[in-house]
This record gives sequence, structure tokens and C-alpha cells, in this order.
Amino acid sequence: MWLCGFVLKIFLSNTLAYNLDITNAIVFTTPQNLEGRRNSYFGYATALYTSSKNVSAVLIGAPRANISKIQSVLEPGTVYMCLLNNVCKEWIVDKSKDEIHQNRNNSWIGAVVLSENNRINSKILVCAPRWKYIIGTYWYMNGMCYWTTATNLESFEKDAEKMSLISINANQTTLWNNIWLYDFGIGQLGFSADISSANKLGLNVVLGSPGIFNWKGSAVLLTESTSDHRQIIIPNNKNTVLDFFDYLGYSTTSGFYFSKQERLFASGSPRGNDMKGYVIIYSFPKYSGERINISNTLNGYQYGEYFGATLASCDLNNDDKDDLIVGAPLWTRDMDEGRVYIFMAWENNNFMKDQEIDGDVSGGRFGSSITCLGDIDYDGYNDIMIGAPYEGDSGAIYLYNSNKNGVLKCSQKILGSEFSPNIRGFGISISKPLDINNDKYLDIAVGAYLSEQVVLLPSKPVVSITVDLVYPTKTLSRDSKFFSIHICTIYEGVYAPKNLNIIRNLEIDPLYGRAMYLTNNTSNFTCILPTTLKISERQCELFKIHLKNNIQNVIDPISISVVVDFNNTTQKNNKSSNIFHGSSVVINKLNSKTKDVIQLPFLLECGSDDICNSDLRISLRTDLKSNNTYIIGSSSNLKLIIDVHNNGEPAYQTQIHISIPNPLSLASIPPACMESSWTNKYILQVICDVGNPLTNATNETMILELDTSKVRFDVKSLELYANVTTQSEEINDLNKNYTMTIYFDIDVDIAIAGKAQDNVYSYSQKNEKDSQNIRFKHIYEVQKFGTSPIYEAVLMIEIPTYWKNKDYNIELISINQTIAHMDGNILKLKINDLDHCKNCQTSTKKIVDKFIDEFDMNNKSVDIHTKTEIKSEENFTNTEKLVKNTPLENRILFINCSDPMIVCKQLECKLIPFTSSLSVTQLIITLDFKLSNIPSFMLENKNIILFVSKGIVNITQPPNVIQGSTNKPDTTIITTKFQGSPINERVAGWIVVLSIFLGIILFILITLGLIKLGFFHRKKKAQLEALIAVSNENNPKILETTSSEVPDQE
Repeated sequence: MWLCGFVLKIFLSNTLAYNLDITNAIVFTTPQNLEGRRNSYFGYATALYTSSKNVSAVLIGAPRANISKIQSVLEPGTVYMCLLNNVCKEWIVDKSKDEIHQNRNNSWIGAVVLSENNRINSKILVCAPRWKYIIGTYWYMNGMCYWTTATNLESFEKDAEKMSLISINANQTTLWNNIWLYDFGIGQLGFSADISSANKLGLNVVLGSPGIFNWKGSAVLLTESTSDHRQIIIPNNKNTVLDFFDYLGYSTTSGFYFSKQERLFASGSPRGNDMKGYVIIYSFPKYSGERINISNTLNGYQYGEYFGATLASCDLNNDDKDDLIVGAPLWTRDMDEGRVYIFMAWENNNFMKDQEIDGDVSGGRFGSSITCLGDIDYDGYNDIMIGAPYEGDSGAIYLYNSNKNGVLKCSQKILGSEFSPNIRGFGISISKPLDINNDKYLDIAVGAYLSEQVVLLPSKPVVSITVDLVYPTKTLSRDSKFFSIHICTIYEGVYAPKNLNIIRNLEIDPLYGRAMYLTNNTSNFTCILPTTLKISERQCELFKIHLKNNIQNVIDPISISVVVDFNNTTQKNNKSSNIFHGSSVVINKLNSKTKDVIQLPFLLECGSDDICNSDLRISLRTDLKSNNTYIIGSSSNLKLIIDVHNNGEPAYQTQIHISIPNPLSLASIPPACMESSWTNKYILQVICDVGNPLTNATNETMILELDTSKVRFDVKSLELYANVTTQSEEINDLNKNYTMTIYFDIDVDIAIAGKAQDNVYSYSQKNEKDSQNIRFKHIYEVQKFGTSPIYEAVLMIEIPTYWKNKDYNIELISINQTIAHMDGNILKLKINDLDHCKNCQTSTKKIVDKFIDEFDMNNKSVDIHTKTEIKSEENFTNTEKLVKNTPLENRILFINCSDPMIVCKQLECKLIPFTSSLSVTQLIITLDFKLSNIPSFMLENKNIILFVSKGIVNITQPPNVIQGSTNKPDTTIITTKFQGSPINERVAGWIVVLSIFLGIILFILITLGLIKLGFFHRKKKAQLEALIAVSNENNPKILETTSSEVPDQE
């Protein structure tokens, strides 16, 4: 809200506020006697009405009021019709009492009051969201709305037509997952409402019902044509992305956001998105029971801010597309200051957050009400009003004016205490604008429900005034006695008064007092000059200014200024007795020039002819490098450097006029410069003083800081133009102008990386019945690189889930949980069925090659050209043909989306804008591997299972991005290996037989070789036997006998 305080300081610096007239406001107070009762909330809803006979009234809802003529019903609520003479009359929209099938106690009639006024057959809508329907002993808070056509004031004496969900046999409860839930039973039809034109002949009425289907919420569409043909469409939101207790329908609006041929609807869900709130933009189906067609979802930013509690739609920048205004009244800096978000329609039917407006008072709940006012000041741009009903003790409303950029600036803040010291809750409701006094200006009514009051605020005519000081001589001579000036003034305005009384405050040389204006022989340095202007006629008046004698200071120029203001005394005297037809007006400060200043220099150093012939040259440059190219997002500002050089005689009152095209603007204004105006081509004109005089051979340099924050990626180049002017005579016009082109480019890249929580998991194949499911995680991260912002990107994850069997699909992987977050924000995911890819063989080969290289622990290369695909059951049952000594590549079961027999799911996540390279999106996917579901034939002769998921990220905004030179990866895969038990390998029988045969042959060959070598001949034994034989021959053996046998020897 600092912007509003700054603007208010400018606009309210004099006695004039902007064009909501607080002086002539009417304050209505509840006509009920509340002594001993609680408040009726008179002013909770407001609407304006005027008839074809120019009879006007304010319709005021009091949802807790008692009806005077139906005392048996407790606080059903009612509506009052208050005329401009401050007389209020009760309008009983429903004269029925409590019946066997309805309970009207506390039904809150008047919680919503809307009018679609055309002065002939005005449509009035009143809703009672707490109206209850009775079935037996059960009460169902269905809600009720009332609809009437008001042709005159007598129409408010009749009952209104009822609109209820009961009339179309809506179900009160429904069975959901074996649990009985409320369906339409607590629907609270009419909690919010919006009326818009369906076409030239009919109306759309959208009724918010936040309690439908266990408080998921919904909206109901009623269409009505001039032939009184009606159609009610109730969408079926049971199977949508909505969650229970989201409260969709808490607020409603509609607009032509992307095309004048298609009206879209928007509904707020302040409790959805994990209590951050969201707003969906959608279209209704053709028939009841069908789902709404959601085109966009805008998510809240802070927990509990109640994003989407209020909505409004209007075109703020004249691009023929409605902008969406979202209130978050509980947004907190310290406590419930409140915030309003402005979303502009962008390319590809998307919204871009363009502006945030914050409340600056704790507890004020800025944004509790938002109303589009139309062009209330006739400046060509729509305006809005925002309520802060709990600001201070009384509440407040803020008037915001738009411009060509759609940037809202606060021009008026109105406190409830300005009307009454006891007013409370001022700003809880702001009516749609309507001219109820025939002055062609829109008026509004503002509710203050806590003090039972409503304030009717008329608008004052707005005029644009331009004042100029015109002087025929460019310089002053030392010996001059006087000189003349003209004060020229003109005013214009739409439906403005034909004559306007003004005063001109003339101030002459206030610092040095060297000149004066003589009136009645009196010298005046300041004077007030009244006059009367006629609309669109320029009036010029001549004034003679006298110079003092012997002026010593001839270096500093004489300064003369004039300021235009209203003649307040004359304005008040001319006001009529009718409070809405006074002649008071207000100045549009943005489109007016209420002050002009001239500097008259003395003629110096210009030769004997007293004519200064200057020769000025101007050039432009920037602090940019690389061919004067600015990289979007690289910095918030760039420097525009302006060089002016004089090659001639002194140049007096030298000024530079710079044309800065939108969306560039000034980041700061140097003291020597001022913003002049915006042209019809959205060019900002800046005027800078660079020398008085600018002498010969002098160079002056001026540096302007240009704000580049509004430059978007669709801007390719902008031309800046500058020219230099002087009061001296210019002898060379060729170098007075300079045009420079600034080019714009983007430097952005996006990268994705992934990892598995664990790379390898083990499982056992011994007992298939004991196989357990395995839970594992894949984690993806996305990060921006480069200096330019990414407004939108899409992350897509491909996950294999089923294997196609002949008769049915076998679930291999189930997605247990997904969590996506970025900078503390939870992102939503959408799960789609994935079409099969076309380049399966190529992508599969890459995966196989990568795995084999990593798996080969002995660093031996394995040449793999193809992979055994899971094609049909026969691939796994014909085991007799398999080679028992299975190579590594044939022991792997691949599960990836490249296989045509694999069914995959695609997770799609739309990423919020990347404004910083520190922003990282992380997606954690928890998966369950259904190992027990895999048929045994699939794992025959295989003990390794490879699961592969794939992540892809694409930049969608800016479109057609050529990413940076680093070219970070946009695609990645994550692989998880499941390792089974080793395969027991058998030795083939023929190998055994062959081995035995070869062994026998080898044995025989060895034996023959030994024989041939004489291994079996014992030579030493033969030699020993021969030696013994020889020894025996040489030494015969003597036999020994007994003594009796030996003969005697003589």
C-alpha cells in the first residue's frame, strides 16, 4: 500500500480529492428498532436500481433482520428499498411462513443482492444461502435464491420467483466409498452470485454453492433468454480434482479473458490447495450432470490467506481482454492486512500475475470486497474499488485507477469515520456502479454492516486542465525594463460543466525578486488571478512583468510559474439545492497540466548582434555490451547515456527531449529532469535541462536509469528517440536528433536430474509365494539456468506400470505417492496414459549398453546389439531352447516405456515461474514393485530386473526458446536394479562324455610314450643279477658237513 499513500499525497495535496464526492454523500440507517436484539447486518449487501422514469433507489440486504409482517419466522433476513430522500421501505421477497417442507429461520435473505440494470426491465437477484429444506426429521441447508424483473417501484411489493435446487430433484445425500455424504444437502446455493450477459438477448446467472458434495463446492448456471426460456445446469464435480472442504463457489465472476467470443467463469476456493486457496477458470457443460471444463487454475501463495475469497473481472489495460482480480483478505504480514492479486490474460490462454496490492493496516482485511467500477472518471481506463471493512475502527475503501499498462494507482481513500464517528464495517460490500442521478457519472453504495449503515457516494465530473506560460522573447537584455507573458488555459471533460471558475496563482522570481507584477500601483511577486473558462476553448491573457533597475545577477534566469486551481468560493455559491447536481468538479491530475514554469535567461556572450548562434549535437548510448543487446532478467535497470555538445555560441535554456517507449520507464528521475506526458503511442516524454547557458566546446552528459522490469520476452527491440532544443538560434539542425535501437534477447536454460533413493534391491527366487513387494523411490529435480525468467515449464515423468498379457494386464509397478514442491509451494500433478514411443529400439539399446558397462566388474567389454524383449508368453515358456550358460544381457528383465508390451503412466506437472536460479523443483515418486505379480515364466533364467523411469522438462513460457550455450539436459532416466539369486548352471552331458574319452586317449598315449622311452626296462636289476652270476662262477660255494663226515687227514 505504499504506492497508494504516495499517490494520495499527490492527489490530495490540495483541498480537492478525487471524484467520489464524500461531501454530498447520503447515509442510510436501518429502519428497524434493534433495542434488545442483535444487529441485522443492514448493509451486508448493496445494489443500485433506477427505473425508466428515473426513479432511483438503493437495495440493501439485512440478512439477520426480522420481517415485520411475519413474526413467526426468526431472523429470516430481508431487503430494504431506500429512496434518495432517505426513506427506506421493506421489500418482502418471500411472504411464506415456515411450512412442513421448509424452515426459514436464519435463512439469511439479503446475503446477496445483485441488479442487472437497463432502466426498462431490471433483473434483481436476492439469495438466502442458509434456507433449509425439511425431509422428515432431517434439515438440509440447500439455500434459496429469488429472481424478479423490476419495471418500477411497485415491482418491489410483489413476491419474487424462487430458484432452488429442490425444484430439479437434487439428491440430498450420496453414497461414496460406502460412506454417506452430503450431496446437495448443505449446498448453500447463492452464497455468491454473478450476473452477466449471455449474448445480446439473454443473461447468465451463476450461483456459488460451496457446500455441494461434502463441501467440495460447485457453481450452478441459470441462463435466461428474452423469450423467458430458462435452463439450469448443475455440473457434476464428484470426480474432479477438487477435494472435500475446498469451498469452491465461495466467490464467482466471469469475463472474456482470452476471446470476445467466449465467456469463461471463475470461482474461488479459499480453503483448497492445502489452505492456500485457488481459483479455477472454467466453462459450463451443455447439460447437467457433466463435468465442468477447467481451462486454468490459479493457486494461492500463503497458507490461510483465503486466496479467492473475492473475485472481480474487468479490462484494466484496454487490451480487449478482461483481467482477473483475486482477493486474499487474510493475507498476513503482521496480522490480516489483506492482499489483492491482478492476473492478466497472457499467451496460450494462460494468466500472468501482473500486480500485487497489499493492505497496510493490521486486521484491516484489505480485499474483503472488490468491485469493478467501469470508467468512473472517463479517462479511458476502467477503475476498481477495494474494501477493507476492518481497517481502524470504521473500515475503509480504496479507489484505484488503471492505465495503459494495467498498473493500478490509488487515487482516493475514504474512511467510514468521514461520515459518522460510530460507523463500523465500512467496505464490507460495494455495489455495482450505476448512474442514479442522470449526470452521466457512475455512483456506488458502500455497506457498513456492523453499524447498520449504508453510504451512497455520488461521483463528481472530472476535467483535464492545461496551463501554459507563453513568452514571445527568448532572452532578456540587461537594460530591459519589462517583458510580457501570456497565461493560456483550457479545460476539457466528458459531461463536464460548460463554464468553470478558476484561479491562477502566479509567482515571479521568488528566489531573487528581480521582477514583479504591478496591480493598483502595488508591486507583487505572487498574485492570484481569477477567471472563467468555457469548455474546450483556450483562453490566453497578457501580463506585463516589470524588471528592477541595476540587476546584478544576470547569470541565473528569472523563474516564473503559474498554478491553476478551482475557485472554491464561486463553486460552492453556484451549487444547486439538489445534492447530485452541484457544479463541483475534480481535476484528473494524471491527464492535466496544472503548473507551468519558464526560465528566462539574460542574453550573454552572443556577439554584437545579440543573437546566439549555437551548434548542438546529441548522441545516445547505453551501458550494454554485445551490440546494444539487453538480456531480459539480467538486471532491473539499464543506463541511457545522453551526450550533448555545443560547437557554437552559448545555448540558453538547453533541454533534451527523450522519448521512451513502453514498456520501458524511468527507474528514477534526475533532479534536472521531469516526466512530461505519455503520447497516444504510449511513449513517455522526458525533458531534462542540460545547461543555461551551454557554452562553446562544452559537453554535458545526462544519465537516465531505465526500468526494464516490465519488458517481456515478446519484445524484440525498442527505439529510443532524443532531440535537443535551445532558446538560442540553432545553425545546424542535422545533429539535433538521435535515434537508437535497443535489442532484447533471453538467456535461459532448464535442466533436469534424477536419482534413485537406492540403486540396488535384492530379492529371493527360491520361494515365489514368499516374494515380497518392494517399495522404492525415484527423485527428480529441475533447475533454471541463465539470467532470464521462466514463466512456465512442464515436467513429465514416464513410469512403466503394467505388462500386456493376452487376456489381461499384469500390474508390475504401482504409484504409491507423489510429492512435488518448489520454493515451499506444493505443486499439483496430473496422471495421464502414455502413448507408446516410436523409437523403442534406439532408446532400449542405450539403456542396455549403459547398464552392461556399469555391471561388468572385470572391465571386460560386452557387445550387445539387441535386447531380449518381453513380447509374448511363448518367449518365457519355451525354456528347452535356452542356452544354460546364459550371458549377462539375457539374464536381465527390462521394465521401461520403450517396450511396446509395457503400459506406462505419465505424470504431468505444470511448474510455477522460475524467477531465480536458486529455485529448484523436486518431485519424489514412491513406487511399489509388485514382484509377487510377475509370472514365473517371465523370470525363467533371469535374475536381474532393471526398472527405468524417464523425466522430460520443457519450457512453455517463453515459447520457442533457444536454450543457452550450456544446453543443460532436458531429459534424464533413473534406473533401479533388482538383483535375484544366482542361477545354478549345469554341465552338458556331451561335455562329460567327451572329457572321459579324451582322458583315456591321453592315458594311452602317455603309457606308450613311457614304454618307448624305456621307462618299464629295469637295467640296474639286470646288471646286478649278472654281477652276482659272475661272482658265483669265480668263487664256488663249499658245503659244510659234520665232523664224522670229514675224513681224517694225515
